[in-house]
Formats: sequence, C-alpha cells, structure tokens
Amino acid sequence: MAQIMTHWGKYVWGMVIGAAVVLILGFSVGPLTTSGNAAEMASSAADERNAAFCLANARRMIATGDADAPTSTSERTDLARASLENLLPGVEIDNASVRVCSRVLTDL
Repeated sequence: MAQIMTHWGKYVWGMVIGAAVVLILGFSVGPLTTSGNAAEMASSAADERNAAFCLANARRMIATGDADAPTSTSERTDLARASLENLLPGVEIDNASVRVCSRVLTDL
C-alpha cells in the first residue's frame, strides 16, 4: 500500500492519458458520436413512434367510416397523411413520417 501511495502520480497520469486515448479513438474511428448519427436516430425513433399512433388512428378511421380501407399504394399514402394530420393538427407532416406510416399500413 505504501508503494502505491508513493507512486500515485504515475497511476493518475496513466488513467488520464488512457481516458484521452479511448475518447480520441472512440470518436474518430469508433462508434461514439455527438450529433449527426444521434439526430438521425432520434428522428427515426420519432417516425416509428408516430407510425404506431398512425396505424391505430387509421384503424379507427376505417372502423368509424371516416376512411375506406386502402387497396393501392397511393390510397395507403393518402390514408397515412390523413391519419397523421388528424393526430397532429396544425403540424406540418414531413414525407418521412408519411412513408413510415404508409409502410405500417400494409398490414390493414
């Protein structure tokens, strides 16, 4: 124990340098990220979440007679856009959300 206490500075510097090397390598060639991919992942997760709500709302719209069951790709896209606009009034719906919702609506 006394030997560790006399050389504590070397251990601390070793930890600091090791942490710096790990961070540099992790951000430059490793999987660590700060913005670009993280923003895309968050957007993708939001689209997937909206797709679940879109599917439930589309089923409700079909059950109540507000919309017909889609028989083609264009009708599926129109139903997806209508469902999202019904869920998010006043919010501009982007094409990525409509595309994900339309893909989910193939189960109808």
